Amino acid sequence: MYPIHTRLAILSLAILILLPGCISSDAQLLAVNQKRCYALQASLPAKPVPKPLFNNLKMLSFNSQPPFDTGNLIVKRANGETVMDYYTSWIASPHELIRVQSMHYLRKTGLFKAVYDSSSGALAPMGLEGTVEEILLDFRKERPMAIITLRLSIVDETAPSFTLLWSDEATGSAPLESSAPSDIITAFDKALTQSLSKLSRELEKSSLTPKGN
Repeated sequence: MYPIHTRLAILSLAILILLPGCISSDAQLLAVNQKRCYALQASLPAKPVPKPLFNNLKMLSFNSQPPFDTGNLIVKRANGETVMDYYTSWIASPHELIRVQSMHYLRKTGLFKAVYDSSSGALAPMGLEGTVEEILLDFRKERPMAIITLRLSIVDETAPSFTLLWSDEATGSAPLESSAPSDIITAFDKALTQSLSKLSRELEKSSLTPKGN
C-alpha cells in the first residue's frame, strides 16, 4: 500500500488526466477574456509645407526586426530580460500599422505631390520602404518608456537597379503616465508621432538625389 501523500498525488494526477478538457477550456477562456488588442495612431502634423517639394511617392514594403516582428507587446525588464506580454497585443503586425500611419503622416506634411498606398495601381517615380527597428516598453530606467525606432528609405522606382535616394532612422520615446492600458497606448502613439516628425524634418532638408551623386 502506498503512503497517504503518494496516494493523494496519484489521485490528483488522475483527476487532471480525466478532466483536461474542462481545465484547459476554463484557462483558455480566462486568458482570452484578459487579452487586449490595440492599434497605433500618430498625431498628424498641423501645418503642411506651402507647396510640395518632391514628386509622387508610393508606399512599398515595411518589416520589423526580430523580436519586434510579433503581434505581442515586447517588454524589456530592469534585469535586462526581454519578454512578450501575452495579454497585450497589436491588432495587426506592428510594421503594417506603422506603414499606414506613415502614409497618413507623409500625406499631411505636403512634402510630396501625392502619396499612394502599396495596394494602389498608380505608378510613382519614388517608393518608400520602412523598417521597425524596435517597438517596446522599456522598464530598464526608473520611469518606464514606450520606444519606437523607425528607419525610412526612399528609392528611385524609375531606375533599372536599386537606387537609394534617401534613408534615415529616428527614435521616438514617451514616458508612461500610469500602467493603465490607455496610457500605455497613448505613450506609443506619442513615440510614433515623435519618430515620424523627426524623419519628416530630415526628409524636408534632403534633395532626394541618388547617393553618390
